Amino acid sequence: MRTSPATRRDERTRVMGRRDLRQVLRIEADSFRYPWSEQDFVEHLEAPSSVALVLEECGLVVGYVVFGVDSQWADLHACVVCQAYRRRGAATRMVANVVRRTADYLLGIRTKVAERNVAAQMFFRHCGFRAVRILPSYLLNDEDAYLMELTPPGRTDVHHSDLDVSGEDLVRLWEIKHCGPGVPLGR
Repeated sequence: MRTSPATRRDERTRVMGRRDLRQVLRIEADSFRYPWSEQDFVEHLEAPSSVALVLEECGLVVGYVVFGVDSQWADLHACVVCQAYRRRGAATRMVANVVRRTADYLLGIRTKVAERNVAAQMFFRHCGFRAVRILPSYLLNDEDAYLMELTPPGRTDVHHSDLDVSGEDLVRLWEIKHCGPGVPLGR
């Protein structure tokens, strides 16, 4: 009987090290038009406020997640799975790992997603993130991005007072644009 990836015993998440960079850089290059450089990863590995994890299966790195931590939020910089392991729940498990590691002492997790990257927006929405702010001309090509946030269940002390529009209005606009007008808010 074939087991699902979610129950595989040969899968583990561990801290990324320099020895992983060859495999991580290959996944990065296969996934993005403008991939991070080795130096980009080294800077995160050396920064005390950064955490880089790899998802490993049978000794092979199949994905990675990189996030920074400040006094209130975890900023998710990257969550990438190699092509052959996509759509098997690996990225969802990596995000859940970040949530478990940060839920007790942070307000939540933030990430920024390009306006054109609807697949990533839908993935993060599936993980419980909500679009809370539009970041005009945020990317190098002057493309807008969405600031998306995930607040762990039970956290009621999170306020979005810096938003240009109310959080509910932005979420409603995002859902209408990407899911259609008939989709219930927050689903």
